[in-house]
Amino acid sequence: MPALLLAAAAWLVFACPALAITAIEIEAREVDAPGIALKKLRVRLSVPASNAPPALQVSTTVGEVDFGAAIGRYLDVSIGCSNATLDEPVFGCRAAELRGRGAPQALLTQLSATTSLDWNLESGALAARGVWRLAPGLSVQFAARDGAAGWNARANINEASVAALRGLLAPWVALPGDLTLDGRLAATFDARGRGSVDAANLSMDLRDINLSNEAGTVVGENVDLSLRSTLRMRAAVQAVELRLDGARGQALAGPVLIDLGANPLTAAARGTLRGSVIEFDDLSLQQRNLSDVRGTATLALQPKVSIRNADIDLRDLQLPAAYTSFLQIALAATDFGTLETSGRITGAAQIENDAVVSLRARLLGLELVDTRGKFSMRNLRGDLFWAPAGRDVERSVLTWTEGSAYGLSGGSARLELLARGDGIALAAPTRLPIFDGALNVRTLSVEKLGSEDPALQFEADIEPISLQKLAPAFGWPELAGKLSGRIPKIDYRDKLLTVAGDVEARVFGGRIVGSGLKLQDPLGPWPRLFADVRAYDLDLAEVTQTFSIGSITGRLEGHVLGLELFNWSPVAFEAMLQTPKGDRGPHRISARAVGNLSNIGGGGGGVVQALQSGAFRMFDEYDYDRIGIRCRLANDVCEMAGIEQAGIGYYILKGKGLPRINIVGNAGRVSWPQLVSQVGTQMRGEGELRIE
Repeated sequence: MPALLLAAAAWLVFACPALAITAIEIEAREVDAPGIALKKLRVRLSVPASNAPPALQVSTTVGEVDFGAAIGRYLDVSIGCSNATLDEPVFGCRAAELRGRGAPQALLTQLSATTSLDWNLESGALAARGVWRLAPGLSVQFAARDGAAGWNARANINEASVAALRGLLAPWVALPGDLTLDGRLAATFDARGRGSVDAANLSMDLRDINLSNEAGTVVGENVDLSLRSTLRMRAAVQAVELRLDGARGQALAGPVLIDLGANPLTAAARGTLRGSVIEFDDLSLQQRNLSDVRGTATLALQPKVSIRNADIDLRDLQLPAAYTSFLQIALAATDFGTLETSGRITGAAQIENDAVVSLRARLLGLELVDTRGKFSMRNLRGDLFWAPAGRDVERSVLTWTEGSAYGLSGGSARLELLARGDGIALAAPTRLPIFDGALNVRTLSVEKLGSEDPALQFEADIEPISLQKLAPAFGWPELAGKLSGRIPKIDYRDKLLTVAGDVEARVFGGRIVGSGLKLQDPLGPWPRLFADVRAYDLDLAEVTQTFSIGSITGRLEGHVLGLELFNWSPVAFEAMLQTPKGDRGPHRISARAVGNLSNIGGGGGGVVQALQSGAFRMFDEYDYDRIGIRCRLANDVCEMAGIEQAGIGYYILKGKGLPRINIVGNAGRVSWPQLVSQVGTQMRGEGELRIE
């Protein structure tokens, strides 16, 4: 519409010389045209009388120009040309100036451009070129033609600051306020068509991109990227092609690290656009020595971008690059943060209506070895499947030839699992080798994975494992014999772990049974454990051989009732160890054991002095009738007792035969930290007892 007004005015000036018209002004309150609306339009054309061929001075002002929601409204827009010419039928202007300011929410805060224009008033052909100043430090050179054969346009940004684009792209790309961004941009855009767009191409090169946020969770250093896109109209649809390449720099997004220098990136997409739906029939993402992903997808662009469906094929994921890029930072604070890895993974995923509906992964000979020796898995293979809750899912299978964790090691094993929703469960009982024994797992399930309150169930049996091999893994002293037993059903939910039954272990020739076991907040900073522990028919020879307190033969029974641990340190219990009634085996005790027991009871000085004098010096071992000690812990104080009263003291050991040794304790209340230190020293064999 403005063009028609301008043409009419030019015709009046030059086609009607008899009228001696030297200037024309045209005003319109409102002008509407497809894609644009103008308010308070005023056009003035004037011709100096002495000019031949005539030169025009053209000025146009518009109070408001509305380009629609995508571009916005602009106020006080002016277009001026002081040297327009009319070489019939061509109207031209070598340097038209455009000015204006953006209303709130407009794409540009200012309108500023210099344009050269040629317009054929008869054919309507239009040619323009110039410079559009979008923002400080960001200018676009453009050229456009429109005629009977169609139109074409081209725009170039030779080099601009990426930071200058931030405000320009704000309506479409919302960047966090604490994100700093710099770098350089070069871009070329060209398009052609007849009315609507028939074809368009965009090339964009980003160089030396650096970005970061205040938290340091998003970082980019010296990143180079190249983007190429094309759009072609074919019948009623538009063919779309996109390609992104990156071969320099590093980027960090949360726990994901992308090293484009080590693993150059190529991403491509090809599809068709029908209205607001785009169908990609060929998607690919490749990173050298890291990944190869292919797929198809259908996306809805309105009212928001969403995935209607997608099929993703992970053709190759290579370790160690995948571990370094996707896992190592997330696991840095755990025992899996320094793994040496190798192997490959393939897989697939299906998405429907923005939700993942199936996952599949195949592990191909993974090797995972912690450089600090805490964890390892050799030749890890298997097929893993996942589906949402309520859907059928295939059984996952994992196998490995060798594994170790925290000092425990074992041979080959096989796990069968079912994974649905936020849970995973053992699909069949399995045997996990540990040294020369095994853990036979009957039940294992975990629910609410990834939440702050996961739930777990576990049940297993222990095949005999040599304590000589097991003890070093837990930092225990060297032990003889084997560990075997039963682990009943363990249930963990609401941050409380409970054991439905007794935990039983066969050690030291007897049994140790734990009951009423509860563990509050085991994953928190202050865990609390409650339990009752009972020991039956232990072989004292094995016990004393293990803990270096001297030699004692016979059997032993006992309990630790009302045991309470806070942050794994005892705060309360009632403990007893003693000779079982009716034990008819040999009861012998060495002089070293006598001295150590007497020290614990607080009567060590007199016993040691007796052992070092008179006839006692001739004996290394003594017979005894019974042995026993008790401790009731409360408020960091242990109230001590023995097998029976002995005057104002208590018997720890009651001797028999000749020479007869009785150990009488006289310490009624003992500091628990002091007692632990003293017992620990003697159990390590660090205490000194001289018998001369």
